[in-house]
Amino acid sequence: MKKLSLKAYITVLAVGLVIFNYVISNYDFFQVLKKGISPILFGFVIAYLIDPLVKLITKYTKNKIRRGFAILFAVFLIISMLILFSSVLIPSIVNSITNIIDNLTNYFQNDFSLTFIESFLNRFNSNLFSGLITYLNSSLEEIVVKVGEMSTILLDWTLSFVSSATSGLYNFLMAFVISIYMLADKKDLLRRVKRLNYAVNDKELADKLYHVTIKAHEIFSRFFVGKIIDSAIIGLMCFVIMWIAKIPNAPAIGFVVGITNIIPYFGPFIGAIPALLVTLASGTWIQVLVVAVIIIALQQFDGLYLGPLILGNKVGVGAFWIIISVTVGGALFGVVGMLVGVPVVVLVKTLIEEFIARSLEEKNIDIP
Repeated sequence: MKKLSLKAYITVLAVGLVIFNYVISNYDFFQVLKKGISPILFGFVIAYLIDPLVKLITKYTKNKIRRGFAILFAVFLIISMLILFSSVLIPSIVNSITNIIDNLTNYFQNDFSLTFIESFLNRFNSNLFSGLITYLNSSLEEIVVKVGEMSTILLDWTLSFVSSATSGLYNFLMAFVISIYMLADKKDLLRRVKRLNYAVNDKELADKLYHVTIKAHEIFSRFFVGKIIDSAIIGLMCFVIMWIAKIPNAPAIGFVVGITNIIPYFGPFIGAIPALLVTLASGTWIQVLVVAVIIIALQQFDGLYLGPLILGNKVGVGAFWIIISVTVGGALFGVVGMLVGVPVVVLVKTLIEEFIARSLEEKNIDIP
């Protein structure tokens, strides 16, 4: 039986992942399986992101702290940060939602007026326009009632969100516990995967797959660790600047801007929408303009200076391909696709360049 080449193997694997994602997302039969696998996959992602911090702790202490204690210290730091963020963000978010509801209700009850329409239509002295004004005034009461109903719907949605968040919190805790065990058993797990690779495939293909895995790890780890550091700095800068400018709900805005900044190119624009809405709900139009200017300035600072400084040339692809990778990744896998689209393109680009260089070398062709 003919062995699959590396190219065919990667193609089959990619098609299989797309089909698997489609089946899991669209068929109820797989919901139980999806619920069982999700914490494990999420735990792997958490472990993958925490592992650089564990390495940094052991390196900083010159290996005086064992890996087990380094894992516990890293987990302690992360939990402390989560508690700190929650204590600051949750009151700010609740305050924003309350301001939105209050401002909408006050607007329709007090500020919204048909006086300007009435004064304009009265110039025509027509019974038709007079009847229209009467109808609009009576409709205004219905609008106020609808606003009250919307507030009730918003409250129901909030309760539903809290219920979903509770379930999500349980899954997150499960994934977090799984990630700790994965970090503790990292060497054993990697050894088992490597043994399985060489047991199933012939040595040449296993070597190629091992090489692809190493390259993928280098690209993904450096990209995501760098992007997380970059986004944390941008979020903190956004919070400090808006706090100095006395923008309401500065902690929530800084958090949203920092989180969405992880997504290349589209992230700042995605984060700007809720930031502007939150400011509009509890501030003035001048403050909304200030927030827009601050976000644009931070985006330019990140794109021109901070991002290249932290990531260096790790991205290695042009703006066009980054936009394409984010768009296609988002269309196929949603937010997750937007996050992993760029490093996937970088990985494919790296493998293609290695293949071209190797082929040219074998043919003794030198093309600068």
